[in-house]
Amino acid sequence: MSIRPKTRVQAGCIAALLIVVPFQPAAAAVFGEDDRRKLTTDHPLYPIREALGQITCRHPETGKKLFGTAAIIDTGLAPNGQETLITAAHVVMDPASGQALDRCRFKQHGRRWGSDPVVGVRHGSFTGTPQTNPEDWALVIIDPAKPADLRLRVWPAASAASDEVALLAYRGDREGLWVSGNCFARPPRRSEALYTRGVWLSDCDATPGSSGAPLMVRDGDDWFWGGLYRGHLFEAARHEEIPDWQATFSGQKRMNVIVRIPLESTAERSASRRAGP
Repeated sequence: MSIRPKTRVQAGCIAALLIVVPFQPAAAAVFGEDDRRKLTTDHPLYPIREALGQITCRHPETGKKLFGTAAIIDTGLAPNGQETLITAAHVVMDPASGQALDRCRFKQHGRRWGSDPVVGVRHGSFTGTPQTNPEDWALVIIDPAKPADLRLRVWPAASAASDEVALLAYRGDREGLWVSGNCFARPPRRSEALYTRGVWLSDCDATPGSSGAPLMVRDGDDWFWGGLYRGHLFEAARHEEIPDWQATFSGQKRMNVIVRIPLESTAERSASRRAGP
């Protein structure tokens, strides 16, 4: 069991996030005991696996391979025969140049052979500097071998969040999808970091490979895409390097962060579908 305290998600809307440390794409943290569990058939999130996968790219100059988690979302904006993914910008683009990385491909969860090519990337004005960390999101268009069976609906941006969330992600040290549940994501309080910035602070556990993973928000029997995992915020003056483990969550010094992208029209579309017959 986790040794960390848990808090219900509070009402709020996240439109951006600001991290006050230099760009570190592998930043991630586990708080207290790592209580992530591998996704199994009896978990409520098991059906969601069909909308997730790993996205991999290579840097055109260094040849370094980058990977993260991506989710197929319901936007209604992709051209016929194509699908829209959402992930972290630092997985698919070079912050220094602002250019998309080479040879990006998406492999849907459960697929045995092959992967789908990335044919388009739209991302925020992310340069890796603290001022542009709110822009660390990317919409990715793929040309799949077949249409997706499941697309995640976006939690309406203007709505209060559910009292149950979970981070569903890949990780670099284990195979498969892993769930960090029994965790919270909430707006910062007056005495905490990033207060009034319109962000959520979270103690959901993550490690490298989790970048871009969806924070799933529960509403009754339905799960919605609520935001994407961006990275770990820590107190730079007290840590020379970004730690991958912290004894406890701190709203002032140690936290994982979630970012939403400007998908108001998509959220409204999802909300209308949810309210419809």
